[in-house]
Amino acid sequence: MRETTGAAVINIHHTGHGDQDRERGAKSLRDYSDTSICIQAGDNRKVNVSCKKQKDIEEFEPYVLQALGASGSLYLSLIGSKSQVRASEAQTEAERQTEELLEFIPDLELSVIETEQNTVTAKFILEETGWSNGKVQDLLRGLIDTDQVFRTRLGDSRSPYRYYRRSQIS
Repeated sequence: MRETTGAAVINIHHTGHGDQDRERGAKSLRDYSDTSICIQAGDNRKVNVSCKKQKDIEEFEPYVLQALGASGSLYLSLIGSKSQVRASEAQTEAERQTEELLEFIPDLELSVIETEQNTVTAKFILEETGWSNGKVQDLLRGLIDTDQVFRTRLGDSRSPYRYYRRSQIS
């Protein structure tokens, strides 16, 4: 058919029961193919696309599509490469945790800092969130480095740091 019409021929096949990395059946299916693309369902209506074989040119980087619907139809929208999606998901999780952490830290005027009421310590955040000490310290350090939060001690150098948002301080 390809030789007669000049058209591309696409063979759609499924993976094996035990080995999900290759097609089921005779090895000749892959041997005679110029290109082999694997399409797998992911989480949250995502579709993972990867190149298993590419003749004469470099294989493309795996990418992720999002399955969407409109007016009763299904369409796929490119989200990005797999590495971009993983980085974006990690960044989104870090942003969510930072926002959650900021909810614990009060907006206070400088005049209120002299009292221990309504102050937040790292210990309080650890107890409230259940996060690891390292995660809390990293998030707090990031907020301090970006001038969203400042810390101070009430008392001597053995007393814990108290954290406040900078947004309300004049």
